[in-house]
Amino acid sequence: MTARQPIGSEVSAQDMFAYQEARPAIGLAPLIDVVFLLLIFFMVATVFVEERVMDMYADEKKGQRADKVTMTFVLDKQGRLFYQEQEYTYQAIVGLVQGRADKPMTVVLESDPMTRVQDSITVVDYLDKAGVGGVRFVLSHSAETKEN
Repeated sequence: MTARQPIGSEVSAQDMFAYQEARPAIGLAPLIDVVFLLLIFFMVATVFVEERVMDMYADEKKGQRADKVTMTFVLDKQGRLFYQEQEYTYQAIVGLVQGRADKPMTVVLESDPMTRVQDSITVVDYLDKAGVGGVRFVLSHSAETKEN
């Protein structure tokens, strides 16, 4: 097909086929190249944030090592916090722990199986504010709710 036919003139099937072949085809290779370039760009441009983490250990109830001071907090199912049979508020444990910061310390959080997870996380947050590097969790099946 050399020139366009005027409107209303007859066009042969061979001319139609030639016209369809003349359309430009979109190549797949350039699209794949663009996708890989975008992938590389986002891989290089992405910044990964390092989050500050606190070591936590789940333990069975066992004897602690003698070379460290051990502070054992008991959290009952009502969310009350005890240290050496005395009830403390969550905020008070910050000062209690910081008062013993001169010695290496192991902090154990003993909790009842029915303790709310939010209460445990709140205690861990306050221990983190006090500068405790790690907390050992002990699930105590025999921990009775302390009554005053």
